[in-house]
Amino acid sequence: MNTSNPFSHINPESFKIENLISRRVDRDAELELCFEALTNNSQNVLLYGSRGIGKTFLVRLLFEKLKSSESSVFPVVVNLSGLVCYGRDDITASFSRAVLLQVCCEVWTRLLGKRYLDLRERLDETGNEISFRTEAERTVQRIYSLLMTSERTAKKKEYESFGVTAAIKGEKGDEAEFSRQQSDVLPFEFAEFIDELNKYVLVREKKKRFVIICDEANKMPLFEQEQILERYIELFNTKQVLFLFVAGLRKWEEFVELPDCFELYVHLKGFPSLKHIRELIRKSKSSIPLEDDGVDFLFKEYVGHPRETLGACFEAYNLAQERELATISRKLIVEVCSRIKYENLEYERRNKNENT
Repeated sequence: MNTSNPFSHINPESFKIENLISRRVDRDAELELCFEALTNNSQNVLLYGSRGIGKTFLVRLLFEKLKSSESSVFPVVVNLSGLVCYGRDDITASFSRAVLLQVCCEVWTRLLGKRYLDLRERLDETGNEISFRTEAERTVQRIYSLLMTSERTAKKKEYESFGVTAAIKGEKGDEAEFSRQQSDVLPFEFAEFIDELNKYVLVREKKKRFVIICDEANKMPLFEQEQILERYIELFNTKQVLFLFVAGLRKWEEFVELPDCFELYVHLKGFPSLKHIRELIRKSKSSIPLEDDGVDFLFKEYVGHPRETLGACFEAYNLAQERELATISRKLIVEVCSRIKYENLEYERRNKNENT
C-alpha cells in the first residue's frame, strides 16, 4: 500500500495530534457536548457509531482539550482492544485492572513528572526506600505494586533424586511448584484505589476527579461491551470517577437491558452536508484534484461517512497515478465505488458460506 497517497489513513504522520487538528472537519458540537458533560455536568458518556465514522478522532480531540483546559479533571485514555494482554481468559474481568494500571502510569508520568521505568523498577524494592518519597509517589507505587503482584498458588510435585547415592538410598521428595494467577479487582476495591489516588495525588495537584476515556470498545464483540457495562455498573455510577465509553453501532438508548449508568448518549453520524466532504477532501491536499461532480457522487454514495469516502478517494488516487491522469473525474469515482461495492458483496457472500 502506498503510504504517500494523501488519502491513506495508515500514514504514521496522520496519527500525530497536530495533523489531526489540521485535518479536522467540524465535530464542534459533539466535542463541546462531551467536554461539558465530563467537566461541568459530572455525567458519564456513551459515544457510539459505525466503524470509521470518527469516534477515535473525536476522542483524541477531546483528550487534548481536557488536558489543555483549566478544568479540574485528569483525563486518562484506556484502549479496551488490548484487554486480552492483561492475562485473563475472561477479558471483561481485566477491565478494572487495566483502567487502574493506566491511571497509575499516567499519574506517575504526566502529573508527577516521573519516568515510567522508575515505577516499573520499584516493584523489586524491599519497602524501606518508599519512606524517602512524597506521599503522592508512595500512593501510586503501593497501588501499582498491588496490581502487578500476582498471587502464588503452590502444588506439590514429586521428584526423584539422581546420582549413585540417591539411587542406592531410593531418595524421593517433594518440591513446591509455583504458578502465578492474577486475582480480580473487585468493584469496591476499584473505588478504594480511586479514592486513595484522589485524596493523596489529585487533590494536591488541584484536580477533582479522573475522567476515563475507554476507547476502541467498538472493536470488541457487542456482548463483551455489554458485559463490561453490566459487570462494572458500580464503577460507572460512582462520581469519584467519570467514564466516556466508546461503543459500537447500536441504538443503545433503546436497549432496555443495558444498565442505566450513562446520563448522555452521543450518536456520531456521517457529515451532514456536501461542504463537509469538500473540506475533508481539500484538507487531504491531494496533488491530483477531484472534480466537483465526483465529490458530489461520493457524498451521495457514502452519506457523509468519512472513512468510506476517503477509502474511495484512496483507490481513485492510485488509479489516477497508474493511468497518469491530471484529475480524478466523476467517471473514475463511479468505477472505484462500483468495484468497492462488488468486493464488499463478495466478502459478505464468502463469510456467509463459511458460516453455513
